[in-house]
Formats: sequence, C-alpha cells, structure tokens
Amino acid sequence: MAVRLVVVWSLLVMLTSGCGKKDGNVTGTVTYKGKSLTHGTVVFHGVDGIPVNGIIDEAGKYEAKGIPPGETLVTVIQLPKDYRSPADLRKEFEAAGKTLNFAQLSPPKSLIPEKYNNAEHSGLKANVVRGAMSFDIQLVD
Repeated sequence: MAVRLVVVWSLLVMLTSGCGKKDGNVTGTVTYKGKSLTHGTVVFHGVDGIPVNGIIDEAGKYEAKGIPPGETLVTVIQLPKDYRSPADLRKEFEAAGKTLNFAQLSPPKSLIPEKYNNAEHSGLKANVVRGAMSFDIQLVD
C-alpha cells in the first residue's frame, strides 16, 4: 500500500510540475507602425541554435511551437506576397526546359526595416518559458 501511495504521489508531482512540457509555445500579434502585419514569419532563434518559425496570418497573429525555454532572439520577416524562392524559380525554369542564372536574381525586398530580419540587430528578445505564453511584437522604424 505504501509503495502505491509513493508511486501515485510521484506521478502527481511530475504531472503538476510540467515534466511533460519541456518546450514553450508562443502566440502573439505582430504590428508595424501600429498596424497588424498581414503575412510573414516570426522566427525564434532558440538557445539550442535551432530556429522555430511561426507564420503570421492575415490578422497579424502567429503561433510558434516547440521553442526551448530561455532568452531567445527573435526576427520578423515580411517579403512581398508574390515572392518565390530561388529553389521555386529553378523548378519553374527546369519545367520549361530553361536554365536559371542565379547571378541575375536580385535579393527580395523586405516590406519592413531590414534590421528585423537579423537576429543580432533586431533588438527583439523573448524569455521563453515552458508551456504556453504570449509575446506581442511591435515593430517601428
């Protein structure tokens, strides 16, 4: 009987201490100059070095799951909606029997200040905790 009580007590402590939730899930809204972004990506550069993305919806909301707890650098990327990656362009050219010259491609134009695309310069940091948390991002010039 005493062994069962210890086992039940141990399980209860583990469940209530969050042992099952090792990472953080972050939700929030992204605004630029007071207006919600309508698309883009929020990137959490985790303490483990692995970036975790959250896609920004048309209401400016995002969700990023599985971020290791700790102080995390954050970037926001917003490119034109019609942007196609070099890999996508290459596939289109190959399907048409053509060769894409990557040297002729110009880099995509960010719709927000470039500093927000760089983890070292964005000035955005989140102290991610285990479980669910909210982190709203307000971008300015």
